[in-house]
Amino acid sequence: MAETQHSILYSFIFTLLLTSCFCTTTFKTNTLDVSGSIETTLNLFSLQTQQQVEVELHNEVTAKANSPLSTSSSPSFSVQIRPRVSIHAPHRFHKDYKSLTHSRLARDSARVNWLLAASELAIRGITKSDLKPVEAELAAEELQAPITSGTSQGSGEYFSRIGVGTPPKEFYMVIDTGS
Repeated sequence: MAETQHSILYSFIFTLLLTSCFCTTTFKTNTLDVSGSIETTLNLFSLQTQQQVEVELHNEVTAKANSPLSTSSSPSFSVQIRPRVSIHAPHRFHKDYKSLTHSRLARDSARVNWLLAASELAIRGITKSDLKPVEAELAAEELQAPITSGTSQGSGEYFSRIGVGTPPKEFYMVIDTGS
């Protein structure tokens, strides 16, 4: 009986050793260089990079204008194309990469919300021509809107949120109380 137990034990150990030899797993570790990533992002928005993009675009437009396909009798014009981030220069408004990322996510979230609202209207069969502003004059007593105090932000002003444009883009309006 002891001999049977030893043979089972030996075969078990042999099986473990055999499987461990053939099942070697190599783990590859990747590291993220956060400071390098932030520097790369800031360089993406830098003035030098934008100037390089403008020069490349200007060269492309010039090359196309001078190409044999263009005729001298046809009027031509050139347009400078700039990425959205170059206009707003987000690196000037965000102290770190995290706040920049949060800003981008908030913008994306607003876009998704707008798309959801537009699809909901489309599902209901409501078109843009169905959406017309209400032509009505309101007395001062009839107009109400939520007002937020700016004291929590260190300001003694009051703010109200308004929507401008189609689709409406929300802005904060400063309310002057006259005091």
